[in-house]
Amino acid sequence: MNGLEEDMTTLSKKKAAFRTTRRGELKLANSAMGGDVVRGIVEALTNADDSYSRLAASNNVRNGQILIEIDRTPKKRSFTVRDRAEGMIYEEMDVKLREKGLSSSGFDAGENVRGNLGFGLKDLVGLGSFQFESIKDDKYSCFAVTEFAEDDEDKIVKNRPATKADRDRLNVRKNGSSVTVFLKTGVKLPNKKTLLEK
Repeated sequence: MNGLEEDMTTLSKKKAAFRTTRRGELKLANSAMGGDVVRGIVEALTNADDSYSRLAASNNVRNGQILIEIDRTPKKRSFTVRDRAEGMIYEEMDVKLREKGLSSSGFDAGENVRGNLGFGLKDLVGLGSFQFESIKDDKYSCFAVTEFAEDDEDKIVKNRPATKADRDRLNVRKNGSSVTVFLKTGVKLPNKKTLLEK
């Protein structure tokens, strides 16, 4: 471990000197996403791909599908990215999706993953409200955030038994996750040609 890595490890164990308000979180997320739906899709894809990489490293699976869905209907303008990788229980979501800058991808431990900043999915709120649904070990959970960076209490679910309807909706046989971003007013959904080019 080099000096910088040691410093980062020490830093991650200490209490931060600064706090961020909801307004600050939104400004940071808006800046990170820049209203670009492609950035959001790439972030969700990277997380799904990293999950498959961790599974491959533990010899559980070599590869898997990542599905991207776009809904262009005026009332449901959204994109969804689905995988059949590790999945998460609610307690994992609560830490990994709530804490910015947390080293949780495995990058710092030398795993073959791309996520390394601990900001990614949290910044999706810069595009609108989002929900992260997951099934792991037969438990269904949902972490949901409004476009104002507040918990969406009506949608949050903590580790209830996964149903056939959950599995069908998420297209998950065993474990897996799905992130859906409902685009806020002013965020443009690129046309199919632009998405394919990027």
